[in-house]
Amino acid sequence: MGALPDEPVRFDLEEYLKLEEVSEARHQLIRGEVYLMSGGTERHDLLAQLVNAEFFAAYRGTGCRVFTHNRKLLIPAKATVYYPDVFVTCARSAHRLYESDANIIVEITSPSNPPRELAEKLFDYQTLPSIETILYLEPDKRVVTVHRRLDVSWAEHQVSMGVVSAGKARLDIDAIFAEVDATAVAD
Repeated sequence: MGALPDEPVRFDLEEYLKLEEVSEARHQLIRGEVYLMSGGTERHDLLAQLVNAEFFAAYRGTGCRVFTHNRKLLIPAKATVYYPDVFVTCARSAHRLYESDANIIVEITSPSNPPRELAEKLFDYQTLPSIETILYLEPDKRVVTVHRRLDVSWAEHQVSMGVVSAGKARLDIDAIFAEVDATAVAD
């Protein structure tokens, strides 16, 4: 299969999954349109690894599964497939190539993420039946935006220090960002 044109191409889920199986690059399916994903920065990757390690340790042996940026998450109601940076699902696997539910999702943002894109992704994630918490981590600002499901609504707040709880996991924001700062190559 050749390269995708610059303009988004319309695919159904099966066509998209076939593309992803043969493509060296990763793509997202957003409302039936396929978009090429960009690569992450060193800070992004380090932060994802540290957060994944905390979630993996917290959920090991519980029956829940923790995935990193290589596992697809289908948003069934939206004909959309994302690759969250980290997510936890306690549901049975939906398919060998993707999950269709999550309890916790972590996205690590970058300056190239326009606010509209982040808002759309947030609203899409909020449609998942088991979703409890969505975290947006901003590596350059050292800020975590926490979105928590309440009974019938959502609460949002930002944290720049201390501990953020998400399900069984506890993320020490100061320690995680300090390790990224100590490990990453200076700009």
